[in-house]
Amino acid sequence: MRFPAVRGPAGTLGDGGRLLFLVLWLNLLPRAAGCPATCFCYSEPRPTVACQQQGLFSIPTEIPTQSQRIFLQSNKLTVVRSTSFSSCQNLTVLWLYSNNISHIASGAFFGLERLEQLDIGDNSNLRIISPTAFRGLSKLHTLHLHRCGLSRPPRRCVPGTLLPAIPVPPGQ
Repeated sequence: MRFPAVRGPAGTLGDGGRLLFLVLWLNLLPRAAGCPATCFCYSEPRPTVACQQQGLFSIPTEIPTQSQRIFLQSNKLTVVRSTSFSSCQNLTVLWLYSNNISHIASGAFFGLERLEQLDIGDNSNLRIISPTAFRGLSKLHTLHLHRCGLSRPPRRCVPGTLLPAIPVPPGQ
């Protein structure tokens, strides 16, 4: 990518001057307020909080309320609490895959009526999910549960839907 020459009182600035100009210009762009320290937040194309591969052991508490997409995959999360996303009523996409989640609290996703995609796959320590964890997710159309250690897959996750039975070999 080429930038136009930046001219100052001493004439044309070289590549170092262009880089400085770009850095200063980028710092003038509005940043999302309240972004968790280890995450990157942006507002286009939709308000998004991206915290993937940050080594997080818990879900950040300071997630902006206007967030529509939250990416928390590939961390070290162990629990999804009933309050983890309670302030995120605009959420449509939530990725929690490839963590170390072993417990999802009852009602963990309550209040997320706009949630369309939920990926909690690849959490091998996740053994049981309470059907009430998914209460109120009327717009959910994609639920990923692949490579979880579920001893018994939840049959009714979303009102009006019935997941297909997944055979579990005896003793597992």
